[in-house]
Amino acid sequence: MRTTSVRLADDVVARLDRLGEKLSRPRSWLIARAVERYLEYEEWFVEAVNEGVRSADAGRVAEHEKVKDWVESWGTDEEGERPPCGE
Repeated sequence: MRTTSVRLADDVVARLDRLGEKLSRPRSWLIARAVERYLEYEEWFVEAVNEGVRSADAGRVAEHEKVKDWVESWGTDEEGERPPCGE
């Protein structure tokens, strides 16, 4: 493990301390877990966007109006089927 430092607003530190007390965890544990969760999400998000771009570049897209109509049909008696994507 390596040590690093970060500047946080006083109110954020106070929130960390309150939560740390409730969880019986030190501030450093909370910060490390928060960074891990942030990285997991951001890495997933970047890959999801890149996958979408690759699909679009390959022509696998659906027409906006058809998708819009499909989504607007959700929860109705006439719920439509997912529009096809170009192959």
